[in-house]
Amino acid sequence: MFKKIGEFFKKLFSTKVETKPVVKPITTPIEAVTKPIEEVEPVEQAKEGLLTREQLNELSTSIINKYYLTVRETHGKNRSPEIDALIKRQGGGLGNAYCQFGQQDHLDELAKATGIDRRLWNYPEGGSTQTVIRAVDKKYISMTPIALGLWTIQYVPNWTGHIELIKGINTDGTLKMFGFNTSIKTPDKVVRDGEGAGYINRKFFTSATYGSQKVETRGIVDLYLIYVDAFNKKHA
Repeated sequence: MFKKIGEFFKKLFSTKVETKPVVKPITTPIEAVTKPIEEVEPVEQAKEGLLTREQLNELSTSIINKYYLTVRETHGKNRSPEIDALIKRQGGGLGNAYCQFGQQDHLDELAKATGIDRRLWNYPEGGSTQTVIRAVDKKYISMTPIALGLWTIQYVPNWTGHIELIKGINTDGTLKMFGFNTSIKTPDKVVRDGEGAGYINRKFFTSATYGSQKVETRGIVDLYLIYVDAFNKKHA
């Protein structure tokens, strides 16, 4: 039993998110990869004033449900017209892992919807979970799960990891997450290729060892605090 649990978590967090150096991207084109997401008008509440955490989380959910729940790897590993377009919007190469790119894309849409220039949001751009988390201002990072927290883990000692967005805390204490480049149909096992993006429940940990592999939480970045600072910069 313990062996199976260990194998599950090893698979769960040994996602092929990124390596260092970056793997040479696939260049085979797929039709319509450059199609952009349509423009989003600022929401009325955002025009009037600062959103609460709950309001911003609801806005995030509406964006996720509108744009990302159909993301699936339909053309091979890390490939589909939607995924290719997403990765290209974020400056990556076709076939790259996209869990971080997906969260960046979601943040871009959140910035549009709140009417606050993305450049005012103090969250580094990039596709590497380990590079981005280490570049985030430490005032935004904690080890406390919270709605709108970006949870980043590392598969120690490798320069690999994964990132997902915390949407809420379930009654059983598990976290309701939204992630890209991960299994979303079967929480008890990881089936990456052929899946893509969606909601899934996770158990939080700071550090764990499964077999000989150590997995560590690198931090939870509070997007709401970043939003508040961006709002204040806009209205300074």
